[in-house]
Amino acid sequence: MADYERKFFNKVKPEHIVRIDFTPMNLFRKPLTKRIWESLGFDLKLFVILRDPARRAYSQYQMSLRGGHEVFPFEEAIYRGRGDLDTEYKDRVLNYIERGYYFDQISGYPEFFSLEQLHIIIFEDFIANPKDEII
Repeated sequence: MADYERKFFNKVKPEHIVRIDFTPMNLFRKPLTKRIWESLGFDLKLFVILRDPARRAYSQYQMSLRGGHEVFPFEEAIYRGRGDLDTEYKDRVLNYIERGYYFDQISGYPEFFSLEQLHIIIFEDFIANPKDEII
């Protein structure tokens, strides 16, 4: 990482460096909110991009399918991941529906960060006009 930063960002002042993490699990796993705060401090801006929950679920399904983690058709995968129907299956593939409950996931962030630090972007708006959504 240090070599990469020296090679490509050697003229950038440290206060202008932006670190980006595209990990969806940072939103889904609440304990990570505290770890982000402890690791990076409170003086940062958090951009959260939310996708239409149905499209997000299908995208996750497709990724699980490509990775060999999914074996069921989409409709059955949705059904099997709900409740206590199949604990082994639920442990293997995260619940496609639950990951779309964005309010539950975002609700932990105000405990560590102010609402002014949290910038929520709708994925479809970002794709249509990224500059307007980031500024």
